[in-house]
Amino acid sequence: MQPLMSAGLLMFRDVKEVEKVKIPPTVTILIGLAVPIVIILLYLLVPI
Repeated sequence: MQPLMSAGLLMFRDVKEVEKVKIPPTVTILIGLAVPIVIILLYLLVPI
């Protein structure tokens, strides 16, 4: 939860609700890696 809070992706009041979901740490790491990769790919593929 700490990386998400520090990145500003979660409000402090939402953290307790998110912790109830119990996402495994590996899933959060994969999501954390996949999102920037998708954004970079979209940036490279979509002409401005």
